[in-house]
Parts: sequence; C-alpha cells; structure tokens
Amino acid sequence: MLFEDWAAIGRVALLALLTYAWLVLVLRAYGKRTLAKLNAFDFVVTVALGSILATALLSPATTWAQAATAFVALSTLQWLVARLSLRWPWFHRLIRSRPRLLLLDGRMLGDAMRAERIAEDDIRAAVRREGRSAERGPRGRARDRRHPERPGGARRRQHAARCRRLSRLTRTICR
Repeated sequence: MLFEDWAAIGRVALLALLTYAWLVLVLRAYGKRTLAKLNAFDFVVTVALGSILATALLSPATTWAQAATAFVALSTLQWLVARLSLRWPWFHRLIRSRPRLLLLDGRMLGDAMRAERIAEDDIRAAVRREGRSAERGPRGRARDRRHPERPGGARRRQHAARCRRLSRLTRTICR
C-alpha cells in the first residue's frame, strides 16, 4: 500500500523531527566514539542505533520514550565499554581483536588469510582502496605501486618538481 492516511504521515514526520533532535543531543553528549566504527563492537552499536531509529519512526507499537531510552542505554553501554577498555588492558583485549598480518613484502600469507577467512580478492580490494596496485609481478608477488590516476608517487614528485621550478623562476623574475 502506498498511502494510508495523513495522520500516519504526520506521526512519522513529527517522530522523525523529535528522534533526530534527540539522537543529535545523545551523540553530542557521548562523544564521537559512539559512531566511530573503530572495532566490531562500535559497528554493532552503530547498526543498533540505526535499527532503533527506524523502529521509532515506522512502528506504531514503539513509543518515542522507548526509543529515546534505548538510544541513551546503548550510548551509555558504548561509553562504559570504552572507559573500561581504557582502564583495564585485559578488558581491552577481550573487546578488541588483535590485528593480523595478511600481506608481507608483496606476498599474501595464506595461513593467516584462512584463519581470518579473508580471500585474496578482499585483500586486493583493500590495497586498491589505499591507492596502490594489487597486480602480480613477474615472481608472483603483489606489486606495491601507486595508481597513476590517484595523487601520490610519481605524480606527487612531478608536481613538487614543477612547483620548485616555478618558485625559482618567480624568484628570478621578481629580483
């Protein structure tokens, strides 16, 4: 059904305004980490906040007070976990996973990739997002080369050289 009645539309609009304002206040009060997505726990909290927002707006069975309480409860838990992980290293290790080396000197580490359940294509995509080439070289190693269309590498050096030449030229002309 595309349209039921104007009262339902007005309810959603009013709840969107109230919930958005409340969400901004809660996020400002609890800090940037609430939506930082620094680890899996942060990501889960971010998704849960989005789910609460959607439920608050679209479900007539959920009141605004329930949604507001859920926002505060999740943000408080996020804040508490962050504080505890800063205070106690064992809690930090419990919440966060340790980083694992998957690529070393252009070679993909198969055992580590299997343990983390990460495919070669995922690593190549992550390398490309960082502005590097994930092509294989003559010895089967992944090349560590900048993409020419992205700023960096040879283009950056050429640009710096042009700026130095221009600087010398303007100093000569202005003397």
